[in-house]
Amino acid sequence: MNHSETIIRRLQIQGERVTLVRRALLEILSAASSPFSAEELQTRLAARRIKINKTTAYRQLENLVRLAVLDEVRLGDRVVRYELASAEDSHHHHLICTACGKIEDVELPGDVSRYEKEIKRRKKFTVLRHSLEFFGLCKKCQ
Repeated sequence: MNHSETIIRRLQIQGERVTLVRRALLEILSAASSPFSAEELQTRLAARRIKINKTTAYRQLENLVRLAVLDEVRLGDRVVRYELASAEDSHHHHLICTACGKIEDVELPGDVSRYEKEIKRRKKFTVLRHSLEFFGLCKKCQ
């Protein structure tokens, strides 16, 4: 069973409807190596001959975020992007090329939660989530 099928099964067990649009969104995002904006997802859905309006697209994405299936990603350009939610013990971040705009996931070795614990201890601040992006030039743009 692939990742999108696992998520679909979990939604069905929770009593959630798995529509054609939801199924397609999950398949697209499970095959993606970087997060997509709502507009990019609409384009990919259209390529599959699934046409939805902007309001429906945002509603579906918001529902999948509410169900903890998707995470919203903000990369400093004010565009909200979406990707499959990470497991709680998994941390990945993003490499962003400032020349061509390519976004790539990167996993960091080590225990990121260690830093969150240190922040809580030193600053009395409870981290609920975090985001880390590295901006620079990809191999192609160097």
